Amino acid sequence: MTPHRQIHFGSPNGSCFATAIASALDLDIAAVPNFTAFRSGRWWDALMLWAKSVRVHVDRRSNDGDPLPDHPIIASGKSVRGLRHAVVWQGGRMVHDPHPSDAGLVGEPDGFYVLTRCEDKACERCDGGDG
Repeated sequence: MTPHRQIHFGSPNGSCFATAIASALDLDIAAVPNFTAFRSGRWWDALMLWAKSVRVHVDRRSNDGDPLPDHPIIASGKSVRGLRHAVVWQGGRMVHDPHPSDAGLVGEPDGFYVLTRCEDKACERCDGGDG
């Protein structure tokens, strides 16, 4: 995990989600687009296209007590600023907040985004199996 600080703040263009992804995956912050800047729910489509291009699986999980992986993932919830926020989560706790305040989330996360690098060169989920 490589901690980065977000450079865009507030709704709708805040970059906490992209920054948390870059941090969790040990990527340069410039390598991850600011998905939440896409309007009308298209951010998920943009995230899926990007993830496929870098061979990362992204799975949404609710906070229902199911076991989570041991590697860094993204937790989402409400920030102390009253906005949706994303942080890096590992081992049942926040390990990095991309916001300079380091305030994290208010209460428990309401969901998670599990990011898993794919090593299967024939994985259709990543690149159509043509890699």
